Amino acid sequence: MSARRKSRNRRLPISGTLGAPRKWKLGDDDWTRFEAAYGGALFDAAMRAEIATAIGKYFYWADFEPTAPFATGDGGVIEKLKRASRLAEDLYRAVTSLGDAKPILAPHWEKYFPGQKISDDELPAGVSGAELFDAIAALPRRPYRRDLPEMAHVIASAIGDTLREVDRPDAPAFEEGEAWGLLVRDLERIFEARKLSIAAAKGNEANPAPSPFVRFIREIQKSFPPDLRRHGSSYDALAKAISDMRRDVKRNLKSPPPG
Repeated sequence: MSARRKSRNRRLPISGTLGAPRKWKLGDDDWTRFEAAYGGALFDAAMRAEIATAIGKYFYWADFEPTAPFATGDGGVIEKLKRASRLAEDLYRAVTSLGDAKPILAPHWEKYFPGQKISDDELPAGVSGAELFDAIAALPRRPYRRDLPEMAHVIASAIGDTLREVDRPDAPAFEEGEAWGLLVRDLERIFEARKLSIAAAKGNEANPAPSPFVRFIREIQKSFPPDLRRHGSSYDALAKAISDMRRDVKRNLKSPPPG
């Protein structure tokens, strides 16, 4: 089983998984194989532990990527929010156009949304923000209700604010493949700290063998669950993916933050 093709649609920065995190545990024979793939370098116990930690982090975060809801595309949250925003605005326009009929609606609105105004002496003095919210929530009676036009306006405003937040080009998001990129960067730091090469050169006629770092990553991925293996069709594909990831990181570092 190969890794699933990643979607081009942007996802939201929220996700969840079921079950225990996946484990990655190997024996000495596996480490010997990884060392041979790199070119015979010996990884001490500390280096092995750091590599195992980086892979464990990858296993943890990679499972969140495909389960995050889509922000864009057919059926995405942005499309649903736009539809909800239009409906909320229609509701607001409809209830504000009732005119003299509002008193007829009022008792029925009261029936479904009863409430009493909270007096100042019912709240602790000198609190605000989250503390004030908690104090109101702890009261035995419900907070003062809004009338229907105001409530419709609040609903429309809240949906509109949410839409603007998630529809920004720079909005936070789970990006498929990002966890794999973080794994490669973690491994780069581990190898660089020990003065070991992290070159990601593809083979060529003069030197057909791929670089040791590329061979190492391809070898360790053979021990991953099939759905967590990335760019494993060939050494060239893997080397290109690593090079592309590094180029994207450099471009993002040079790009000014959105104003």
